[in-house]
Parts: sequence; structure tokens; C-alpha cells
Amino acid sequence: MQRKIEQDEKEAIRLDEVTIDKVVCGEQQPESDHFIQSEHSTTGFTDDIHWREARGFFSYKLENSKQNAKYLYLSYYNRDRGRNFDIFVNEHKIRSMYLNGEDNDEIVAICCRITDNCQKEEVLTVRFAAHPNTMTTKIAEVRILSEEMITQNMPDYKFGAEGKDFVGYLFAYFRGNSVEDEQINFAVSMDGYNYKALNGNLPVIDSKKISSTGGV
Repeated sequence: MQRKIEQDEKEAIRLDEVTIDKVVCGEQQPESDHFIQSEHSTTGFTDDIHWREARGFFSYKLENSKQNAKYLYLSYYNRDRGRNFDIFVNEHKIRSMYLNGEDNDEIVAICCRITDNCQKEEVLTVRFAAHPNTMTTKIAEVRILSEEMITQNMPDYKFGAEGKDFVGYLFAYFRGNSVEDEQINFAVSMDGYNYKALNGNLPVIDSKKISSTGGV
């Protein structure tokens, strides 16, 4: 228990260090400061943690004056099965969420990469929109970060190397359909949605070494 507390403290300090702007959802002043917009949305709190959810949508404007935001960090509850919604930054969808409700009253988190064309904007509008006939989850906090953050309360972390020998996703792909493009490229991801190409987006294996035709 003591070790977990110490780790939580270290993560909180590091998270604050890489935070550019943040909003605590469901609290009047922080939401007002970040120009809350909403439709069919309600607020509440669980164990003194405030949150907001919606059958429609809600959004905030976060300051990115130094134009160095690269990641969106959310803390939320995953206790209600079938909460399905999309996350947008400046109207670019960066992730769709389909929740299974398996975490009860425990706060969990995700860290999503912001698309390159949004990173240099001075104001980032983060919007959460429910899918038809469902709701967003209860979201407690929204941050934009200068660096990626991996914490103990992330689903990928909790069910990672210690539980399933899982540390990330590897995607193998061709860059095109021509013989020259039929070479194996790799990209990696921590969340299965946002990938980073390896080896400068160049082939990791020379097809001439494994194919007489030059393709795979």
C-alpha cells in the first residue's frame, strides 16, 4: 500500500509538470473559466470527486499559448456499461470510447495523441459527444499535455505486462500497392488508436532479402 501511495504521488507531480492547461469537470468556476458549452448534460460527484456527463455533448476551451500540446489526458469513471462517445479536439475526432463498466468507482485515465494539425493552435476546444441512445461517461478532469503520460490507473497499464505480458500494440503495414511499396513497415501504439511509425516510416525489412520479386 505504501509503495502505491508513493507511486501515486510521483505520478501526480510528473503529471502537473507536463500539464499545459486543465479543467476540473463539474465544478462551476473551472468550467466557467474554460467556456463550458453543453447540451443535455448533468454534473455530480462521487467520493468528493466532481464529474460531468451528457446525453448530448459538452466542451471546453483549453489554452495552448506556447503551441506545445501533444496529448489529451482524461480521468473518468468506467462503472456504467454501454457508455459510448467520441472525443474531438477542434472538431477532429481523436478517439471513440466504448466502455464496459468494469472499474466500478475507481478513477481510470487515458492519454490520447492530439492530431498534428491541432497541436499548433493556441486554443484547443475539447468536445465529448455521446453516440445515439447512449451517454458519455462521467468525466472528472481534462488536461492537455506537452508529453505522453502513463499512469497506474490506465487500463493498458493495469492489464499490461504484469497481467498479460502486454506493453503496447504493433501494427505491420505496406505503404502502397506497388512492388516498391510492398515492404514491411512497423508502427507502435499504447492505446490501439494513435500510432507512431518506426524507422522514419521506412521499411524495417528489405524485401529483396526475403522475396525474389522484390515484394512480399
